[in-house]
Amino acid sequence: MDPSTPSRRSARKRPRKTYTVDAFAGLDVPSDLSVSSLSEGEPDADAVADKDQDFTVDDAAQDEAMSGEEATYENGLYDEDDDDDSDGPSRPNGSGVFRTPKRGSARGIDSPGAPGSTSRHTFKKTMAASKQDRYLSFFGTGTQDLINIVKCRDKWGQFVTLPPRQVDGKGQGGFGHSFFHGEEARRREAVEDWEWYDHGEAGERMRKRQKMTVLDEHEGKRYLAHPTEESLDFLLGPYGRHNVTSIPTGGVVNVGDVWKQAIDEHSLGATTHESSTAGSRNAWLLNVGERVQTMDWAPNRPHGAQYLALAAAPFTTPSIPNLSQEATSSSTQPTTAFHPSPPSKSCIQIWSFASMKISDGDSRMDPTLRPRLSVVICTEWGDIRQLKWCPALRKDSRRSEEEGLVELGLLGMVCGDGYTRVVVVSAAEQWGSPTRYIHIASAAFASRPPRTVSTCLDWLSSSHLAAGCANGFVAIWDLSIQSAEPPSDRSSSDLDTTPPSPRPISYQPHAQTYILSLSTCAPSFPSHILTTSMDGYLRLSTPLTSPPSTSSTTAPRSRSGTPSVVWLDALQCAIAAEENTSIRAYPLRRFYSGVVIARPPGGTTTSLSVGKGHTAVMAGGADGSVMCTNPVRKVITHKNTILPWQGKWFQHEWRRPIPPKQAVDTIRPEGRRSAMSRITEGFKLENPLLNASAGNATSSTSTPVSRAKAMMVSPLMTNERKIHEGLVMTTVYEAQTAITATCWNPNMAMAGWAAAGMGSGGLRVEDLAI
Repeated sequence: MDPSTPSRRSARKRPRKTYTVDAFAGLDVPSDLSVSSLSEGEPDADAVADKDQDFTVDDAAQDEAMSGEEATYENGLYDEDDDDDSDGPSRPNGSGVFRTPKRGSARGIDSPGAPGSTSRHTFKKTMAASKQDRYLSFFGTGTQDLINIVKCRDKWGQFVTLPPRQVDGKGQGGFGHSFFHGEEARRREAVEDWEWYDHGEAGERMRKRQKMTVLDEHEGKRYLAHPTEESLDFLLGPYGRHNVTSIPTGGVVNVGDVWKQAIDEHSLGATTHESSTAGSRNAWLLNVGERVQTMDWAPNRPHGAQYLALAAAPFTTPSIPNLSQEATSSSTQPTTAFHPSPPSKSCIQIWSFASMKISDGDSRMDPTLRPRLSVVICTEWGDIRQLKWCPALRKDSRRSEEEGLVELGLLGMVCGDGYTRVVVVSAAEQWGSPTRYIHIASAAFASRPPRTVSTCLDWLSSSHLAAGCANGFVAIWDLSIQSAEPPSDRSSSDLDTTPPSPRPISYQPHAQTYILSLSTCAPSFPSHILTTSMDGYLRLSTPLTSPPSTSSTTAPRSRSGTPSVVWLDALQCAIAAEENTSIRAYPLRRFYSGVVIARPPGGTTTSLSVGKGHTAVMAGGADGSVMCTNPVRKVITHKNTILPWQGKWFQHEWRRPIPPKQAVDTIRPEGRRSAMSRITEGFKLENPLLNASAGNATSSTSTPVSRAKAMMVSPLMTNERKIHEGLVMTTVYEAQTAITATCWNPNMAMAGWAAAGMGSGGLRVEDLAI
């Protein structure tokens, strides 16, 4: 044979094939670089072997593997389509062994690792996920992790929307701490973590830094709200039998008494059930005078009066700028969202609500004692944009230096002048004491990042505080190691002349632009931080252990910024709204894809809150509705047929004042021209559609039977109310109609107390436990 003629190859000899996807194909990666795989939490020594040995099979083994591999692809187990409710590791054959790729494939590894390092593996989403696989991928592989989540399921998985008050014979229901925050951890948090403040020099310096004076009533009321209308009219009562109730600014109304009066006036049409349950509404309705901007319950109050801190801001309609004047002007006013506002008067109201003890672990609102304004903190720091009490447990409340006062705790806040501040708040112990007006000139702690402003904050522990900034950075301070020099606490609009003091221990970029909301994963993971920003991303990072650029992950991007994110410790997941369509839970160990737990009835979600003593989630919307749901069954159960119920607490609607030129007799009720709010309640529970596939049942290609079945469940089962001519429609509501703030009481005996603030200035507080 001619040497130049190529030799004939055997037709039976087939080229070797690869059955994993190389995520680094086409990149200039050194040949000796490899990523070790993890199996059972330990690095596999075989993963660092030569590439040809790991990714090829011989001819004999190939015929054996083809049957199992080809069958797996034919069955659709490697389908890349995401399904929110089916997750778990892939099984390429019937042996039940997890198939873990040995290189950094896009399916099996979160991110590529450096030589000698390890990479975390996540379970690939498949159509064949069992309950055990879901538990492993959602809550961890540790034995204690599985025990804690099973306890959570058994205790809170049975109630539908609102938390139960009592524990039944099977141990279900009742209030309690998260099972992931054990008794020993709670003891250390309540005693050892407060040593720096109670007995250390840092705590003494903080108390000395706070400069405050007591004001008289006449001077203190100048800092309160002064709306154009002295009172706000509410339509309250059973549906169809509302009565007009006028609440003056700073006034309080018992909702139960209003219901009784409305039913008595319409006794002929009242049912027996309405008559018997009219006075059972243990709720109060307040008029704070201005839009409720932020509020939070004071923690560590196991008994006695409960204190609710809130800040109100006047509602102003944005004016259209004069383009001709703006073009000729040499200097323009900076945008307040990214620049500090000029000094202006503002206040923080501390309302106290009386409680009565029913049994151990159960205290309810006292309907005989009206809520009262206990403390008014007067400042010149601009509008208060967020309030957050330090949630760390504390064994005993510290006595104030003034006689007859008790220290409520450390109250963190974000102010309009760009500062993040912490003040020490004290209140009178005796019920019925007159309102105390306190003017604070210098806070116990004050700091502002350079060339930007603070936008949101949250507590990591009793001594660590984190704040998001308008430039996308997150600053973290350690209050226990601050210097003895008093901080600069000036209100100035010049970002360059007021350096931040004291300096944070961490100041790193977390987002590309304005951070909207920040929450820590405390108490289980206090070093983990959740942020939402205007770039549409929900991020999870650990800035105290490593830079966010190398230790962060993101959830699927939203087309609009998420205004709020909260951490539900009992389920180990973050709760956030996805644009204006749904509310999702993002498990900590499977953050890249969320589980839909609820769909608001209408409007954009403006506020979210979760309970500390239960798993109920409360969401307020721009349409004025407040919705409650329990996400335990949907997050834990792997079946797609699980549709959790959601209930509407109440519906708030606001009407503008009637102009003088309009006829009065055409306006109801009673021809009132002033602004008016209507609160409707008593809604039935809803079982909305959570799976997109069921929503397609109303499409033109479905059969009449399938469309009828979809409509039988609930009107919310379809998305036709939001889709018009192929476009998703969003309703625009009056700004005063929106629910601007919601919160649950963190104290165990009062964990069922809920508060909802409205854009009209109304504030409803009710005991929702059943």
